[in-house]
Amino acid sequence: MSNNINSQYYSKFCDDPCDYEKYTLAFHLELDHMRKLQQLMNSKNEENTYSKLFPNYYTLHRDTDGKPYLDMEKVYGETLEDYLCRQPHYIGPRSLLTTRQILHIYEQIYLAVDWLYQGNIIQLDLSPQNIMINKQFDIRLIDFTDCYYTDLSPSDNIKKGCKMIDYRINSNAPFSQQVRDSYALLFSRLFFCGEKHYNEHFSTISNNEKSRQNRYFFEKEYPQILNCLFYPDTASNTACKESASSPLSDWNIWYWQLHDLLIAKMY
Repeated sequence: MSNNINSQYYSKFCDDPCDYEKYTLAFHLELDHMRKLQQLMNSKNEENTYSKLFPNYYTLHRDTDGKPYLDMEKVYGETLEDYLCRQPHYIGPRSLLTTRQILHIYEQIYLAVDWLYQGNIIQLDLSPQNIMINKQFDIRLIDFTDCYYTDLSPSDNIKKGCKMIDYRINSNAPFSQQVRDSYALLFSRLFFCGEKHYNEHFSTISNNEKSRQNRYFFEKEYPQILNCLFYPDTASNTACKESASSPLSDWNIWYWQLHDLLIAKMY
């Protein structure tokens, strides 16, 4: 999947003919669900909240060769990935953002995730590349092709064929834990200088020196927050199991643990 930007809108498209049909379906679902989410938020007088968190969607069309294009609002700023890439490179995690900046980002993510869920959307591929930021670290989420739609059956979600979960996350875990781990994975990425640097230096393998360095940093600075990634077999929460009727149950518990920890670090 690629994208094109002109002065008026942002257009993403699939440039592999073998995937034209798959991405036509995926783009159609994205367009339909995001439009319905916008209508829902408008009906609740949350137009400003939508415009702060998400782009407007315009149209889906195909060229004469069948290549699908999804046109949406051009969002100004830079991606969080671009910001991280500009930071000095270190071997191992460092505090590239202030505690207040991380808290501000995650408060907005929490709000966005809740609204997306009300619109039958669960974002399982939230990376810094899919988050636009401005100088105040206000965010807008920009890519919902790789999502799980709760109003579709699991088989229909699979049929659309897009990546719905990062390969680092256990796809056999309960769904609510996959959701939680997706956002925990995003948190870990905030401490590395871009995705390439993250891939080179982040490891969750217990007998690996990189993993020991990672665990030492995160357990010292953010105790237990990434246990679900470092110790996946022991990170399940009994309270989560009891309230697992919602796919967001584990994420909600994890978020408030992070929120309280960040607040404590600020004072």
